[in-house]
Amino acid sequence: HYAQSICSPSRAALLTGRFQTRSGVWGPKGSPLVFYQASIGGLPLDEVTIPEFLKMNGLNYSTAIVGKWHLGISENYKYLPSAHGFDFFTGLPTVSDDPDPPYCFPDKRGCWPSTS
Repeated sequence: HYAQSICSPSRAALLTGRFQTRSGVWGPKGSPLVFYQASIGGLPLDEVTIPEFLKMNGLNYSTAIVGKWHLGISENYKYLPSAHGFDFFTGLPTVSDDPDPPYCFPDKRGCWPSTS
């Protein structure tokens, strides 16, 4: 299911199983929140995502995401998929129409170009 016609709230709803306003991906005055390269926040770290759930209680799943994340970067890359239960991520952390979008590499090598 999805909750919005724009990226960040829909992705948050899909990964958490929660309505986007409950997962914290909702902007001021009831507007949808979209995370860009310069955005400060991201999907709240206390939200339980599907990959995190699959690792709970000894389920021992390995998880990966390839493609567009669009749920936040922030300082020190703290909102990237590795903070939300994914073991592997390669792709764009934001939208591809950002000027000079960063590309993130696997194995925790970070993003290029620097998003700081």
